[in-house]
Amino acid sequence: ALPADLREVVSVAATARSGEKAGYSSYGLGVVDLAAPGGDRGGCVLSTVPGGYATRCGTSMAAPHVSGVAALVAARDREPSDDRAQAADRLREVLLDSASPTACPTDYDLDGNGHQDAYCTGYQGYNAFYGHGTVDALAAVSRVR
Repeated sequence: ALPADLREVVSVAATARSGEKAGYSSYGLGVVDLAAPGGDRGGCVLSTVPGGYATRCGTSMAAPHVSGVAALVAARDREPSDDRAQAADRLREVLLDSASPTACPTDYDLDGNGHQDAYCTGYQGYNAFYGHGTVDALAAVSRVR
């Protein structure tokens, strides 16, 4: 599914306040690159809305979180490349390599009915729910000079 399947794209899953994948978020091994806060069930993210601020949940909250970290990394990088593709590859590498590894949950029964709502495959450093892990701004910025 485009654009997430494009190599140049960093696909983002949303996490709930607990750090677990939000119930509405897409997932899949090889589909998700990173995870970031997107909120879920009463614990949404404060966002700008027409006329002010309100809480919202969604990958539309998680993706800007990753974009913000990418902007911090790009602003701090003292060795930027004039080649846009090379610069984008470097930025992607920093984001993925600095992510906080997040293991698959042992139990993903969101409604408590005894049935798993989704299955996470992979290992702590790379899996279907969190990709390479949860984006980490401090670790990402610390990787560039």
